[in-house]
Amino acid sequence: MQFTGTTTVDPAQLDRFAPLKMDYPPATEETRILLQRHPDVPRSQIERVVKAANAIRQDENLRVDLSVRATEEVCILLGHPNFSEFDGDPLPELLKTSFCARFPGHWDDASTDAGLVWHAVIRALNL
Repeated sequence: MQFTGTTTVDPAQLDRFAPLKMDYPPATEETRILLQRHPDVPRSQIERVVKAANAIRQDENLRVDLSVRATEEVCILLGHPNFSEFDGDPLPELLKTSFCARFPGHWDDASTDAGLVWHAVIRALNL
């Protein structure tokens, strides 16, 4: 019910399936998966991506979910040739557009979910 473009499942159909609730993979496992999928991205960058994601996922004030697709997306962008020649660290900008943009509001407005997500990233990565 919390997702756009979805409908409820008919109770008769739901009875034929076993709903499976899964947690996020541990940070070490998510890092390993991302390293395997993105060998061109330095381990240190992937570890920072996962650290920021877990800070958001575990923040009791936010109570939001951040899909593993978000960490995947940031790693895809980090591995793109356009970012290999980026002056400075591209990660903060990528996290603003990939993590914060998944939530209502704007990253620089702390009264919105996106702004609260950005503050969790800042705390996690000491930005």
